[in-house]
Amino acid sequence: MGEDFDYSSSNYRKPPAQILLHKQALTKDGNFNFVFTSENGLKQGETIRPDGTRQGGYSYVDPDGNTHTIKYIAGKDGFKILENNAPKAPEVSPQYERILNQHQQIRQQQAQTARDAYDRPITKEYNRPPVTDPFQQQPTQYRVQEESRPQYSGYQEEHKGPHNYGSGYSFEFSG
Repeated sequence: MGEDFDYSSSNYRKPPAQILLHKQALTKDGNFNFVFTSENGLKQGETIRPDGTRQGGYSYVDPDGNTHTIKYIAGKDGFKILENNAPKAPEVSPQYERILNQHQQIRQQQAQTARDAYDRPITKEYNRPPVTDPFQQQPTQYRVQEESRPQYSGYQEEHKGPHNYGSGYSFEFSG
């Protein structure tokens, strides 16, 4: 399917934008760097440090032809926007905010109800047929409590610090 194919009147999806440039490298100090650009104006680059911290940015072209750029850092202190010229969302009306808050309260109540139901011990009750023993007049009711569900303790592997990446590597291609 070539460039002159009319996707608007077909059931075919438009093919993804072509990557025009892609570079990546692993440096001697353990940083991993990459950058790419595509034919639709999308650009992204990032550096990932050995401690997991990521710093980078991306830009895109909106339908009106304006380029928007976002730069960020993400690490042990969370995700932070360093620079952002993307359009802002419109203000939320007080009525809509009230509805959102009510919805959030309902969801929290539902979640709590589900947690409470999960935390209750599982029990089964068994009724025995009436006993003909003259000393015991009422049916005996047995209550068996099953084992509680196992609790997830969470597993986190401890980060052992910087790694030796040798002399590193790098490659590049462009279209």
